[in-house]
Amino acid sequence: MGPDATSYPFGTRTRTRILLALSERPDARIRKLARLIGASLSVMQHALATLERDGLVQVRTVGRVRRVSLNSDYPAHVELAALLRRLHAAEREALPGSADRPGTTDA
Repeated sequence: MGPDATSYPFGTRTRTRILLALSERPDARIRKLARLIGASLSVMQHALATLERDGLVQVRTVGRVRRVSLNSDYPAHVELAALLRRLHAAEREALPGSADRPGTTDA
């Protein structure tokens, strides 16, 4: 089962959703990422500041656009990527009809 009201492995729903989205969409524009996860830009910026301070993401400016990605220099980057893949898989399995989708299993 994916993150719910009682399970936010990265502290808040927004931070968890940001990391999950970045694991599938690396190097995302901040505004687009905010729309994708349904967060206001101010909430997004606050969550990103925390994630950046903790070393999980890196935010950079390219021209006038701010982009964010998972920090490949984070000491546990490989483990973080594996955890995010597992969370995605659990989320997909919890969706109704997931057994009917290609690439999913009943096991």
